[in-house]
Amino acid sequence: MATIERWPTIQPCLDRLLPQVEQAGGELILADGTADGCGIPPRGNDRYGSMTTIASPGASVLALRALAVEAASATLLAFTEDHCVVDERWLDRIVRAHDAHPDAGMVSGPVINGSTDGLIDWANFIMTFAEFMPPTPARPLKRTPPMSNASFRRSVMLGGPLPEGWLEVVLSPTLIRERRCHYDDGIVVSHVQPRRLAQALAAHFHNGRACAGLALPHMAARDWWLRMVTVPAMPWILLVSVMRSLEGRAVPPRARRSLPIVWLLSVSHAAGELTGLLRGEGLSAKRLN
Repeated sequence: MATIERWPTIQPCLDRLLPQVEQAGGELILADGTADGCGIPPRGNDRYGSMTTIASPGASVLALRALAVEAASATLLAFTEDHCVVDERWLDRIVRAHDAHPDAGMVSGPVINGSTDGLIDWANFIMTFAEFMPPTPARPLKRTPPMSNASFRRSVMLGGPLPEGWLEVVLSPTLIRERRCHYDDGIVVSHVQPRRLAQALAAHFHNGRACAGLALPHMAARDWWLRMVTVPAMPWILLVSVMRSLEGRAVPPRARRSLPIVWLLSVSHAAGELTGLLRGEGLSAKRLN
């Protein structure tokens, strides 16, 4: 896990997750990127004594995840985010899914909305997670599962330290493309991240720029040109993708009424991706949370 937020932002996540890790005989690694090391529990709190912490002040959540992978020794590596709350049997179901599907390099599952107060909250959520809402889609996944709910075999990792963003922009899309990701409806995470409109627009811009910019070193010239010519249509492509993902799913009317805001967020994401393709990731990766 990675955090750039002050304690106790991550506490609800830790309180649900740490007992599962201890019961499984695993290790919970928390990489803290806050400037003063205040993302982790205060010293002297024995409740979290079994957790391993890594400090890298100023690092992005993408770089922090890479550091956590380097520090881990397990054959299965599971990830969630500091603002998520996992299901009570999340880790057990991940282990069972990997055992049942030995050819899958990645296992993922549904993400449900834990912030449902307003249209902006719903738009922010479905912009990213519409395809990953339960139930399991009948067709193969078209988008890359989020790191809010993802696990990998150690064998698909690089032999040495991971470049920043490699997990998110190289490994995960590759495993989806190669059909080496198993999606399990029982592995559920609740995403709790209320947003104001300005926050949501900024978040999706920085996500687009960081992902495109960090993918540049791994991108062939043909792929760069293809993404460039696709960018003008991207807001509509993303909006249509969200609308199709909502078909057949029982979502509240508020979620569908948020679609105009989804289009705005899609424009912001496309602007971020264009900036990333032309100027690299800049500081956007450090602004993701």
